[in-house]
Amino acid sequence: MATPSNRTSQGGGQQERRRISRDQGRLLLFAAAQDLARQRGQLGEGVGASLDQSSLSQTSFALKTKEGKLIARIRLPEVRRMLRFRQRLASQSVARAQGGPEAQLTMMDMRMRLRLRSDEERAVVWAISYGRRFPYVGAWWRHVLIGAALLLLGVVPGVIYFIWLGGRYSTYRKDLSDLVTRWRSLGKQDPDPSFFRLYKLNN
Repeated sequence: MATPSNRTSQGGGQQERRRISRDQGRLLLFAAAQDLARQRGQLGEGVGASLDQSSLSQTSFALKTKEGKLIARIRLPEVRRMLRFRQRLASQSVARAQGGPEAQLTMMDMRMRLRLRSDEERAVVWAISYGRRFPYVGAWWRHVLIGAALLLLGVVPGVIYFIWLGGRYSTYRKDLSDLVTRWRSLGKQDPDPSFFRLYKLNN
């Protein structure tokens, strides 16, 4: 994925950077940095940093308020890892819509196929493409395995874990519903055009 960094000297770096603009790359890094800050409790739920005031250096991404006050300074390698995670989720949606790695689709083809996916999946892809926040809970089968293992160790730990998991799922469903509502209120927008260029789709 293209990012506004000094990657032009690396193989393929220039080609990747041409797929999206510098501003779009900075926006995607900004979204990933906010995800990390929320995970660490440095940025409250429903609170956003200012893209204009936040700054990117060769080593870190500094999230700031609209008044310029520092919220969190996050190491750039960590931000890039989160960005790759966001991209991986988007890539999975593209693969499902594409119907197989052998399919050669244009940007218009992919846009039409994504419109056949569920509103929930489309809203998540849209949020990723525009650098917006989206809910995520991970692979449910892993949580079930953890809960089952705790039940084997003792009934109480397993029950407590599944109660916690139920609450987490309820929060996830609410957040996802809120995202879908926002997406619908904006006219069910398609992903940003740069999203398709990331996956080497032609115009």
